Amino acid sequence: MSEVSEYELGRLSASVDALTVQVAQNNERLTELEHQLNKTRGIGIGIVLATVGLSGIGGSLFTKWLGY
Repeated sequence: MSEVSEYELGRLSASVDALTVQVAQNNERLTELEHQLNKTRGIGIGIVLATVGLSGIGGSLFTKWLGY
């Protein structure tokens, strides 16, 4: 069985600690991106509904103006 030096164990431990920090940071960033996506999706739906409503109003006014 091969033995691992204390130096290599220390490097492995440091790498695991650094990876743990990176995973935690990436989880925070992912959570922020999910919140932004939900917010953007809501804004997009609002824009679509406003556009449909304004188009309906515009069409109604246009037909009244033409006298149909």
